[in-house]
Amino acid sequence: RQSLLGGGYALLNRTTLEPNPDFYIAALFSRLMGRAVLSLELKTAPAPTVGAVRAAPGGGGANVTAFAHCARHAGQGPASTSVVVLMVNSGEADVEVEVDPSLALASSPRLEYVLSSIDLHSQEVLLNGDPLRTRPDGSLPPLTPRRVEATLPPANGRGGEMRDHAVTAAHAIVMKPHSIGFFVLGASKRLQENGICGRPENEADEPS
Repeated sequence: RQSLLGGGYALLNRTTLEPNPDFYIAALFSRLMGRAVLSLELKTAPAPTVGAVRAAPGGGGANVTAFAHCARHAGQGPASTSVVVLMVNSGEADVEVEVDPSLALASSPRLEYVLSSIDLHSQEVLLNGDPLRTRPDGSLPPLTPRRVEATLPPANGRGGEMRDHAVTAAHAIVMKPHSIGFFVLGASKRLQENGICGRPENEADEPS
């Protein structure tokens, strides 16, 4: 339809044929997000909520939107069963977000794909702070994640068990203004036990 009407194709620049910012968002969504959509609430209150992503009170938390899916393929993340949390910060301030342990394991590393730009009208996209540019032969740049190791707090002295609030804090994520982030995390024990994210039918088809 766009070709027939002479309109702009949102994924490519019509003049240079370079990928537009939307291209990289679509590519990461297709690569990472599986078919199974998980229930998720965005909370600004500090009280734990099952399946919640909590933004710190104040500081622009109302400007964050979040979604969660099972990872597209088993074993593609830091654990044998992973979930992907997609977050968008449309505000002007940093927002600290915590992923509830009922959704993801704090003891697991996470893979981060954070897209940003120096200007909202810029064609240049940064992935984890590095510019994405096509190669001289026109091929796409690699979409390489940043790996963040889990930094668990010390045990509370009672049989080596961790405090729930401390484990939650280990998965804090800071979303920069006007950024979009895909965060691949090890699925919680609850999700592993019910087998939702391990079902083959939840894996998306390969992109054509």
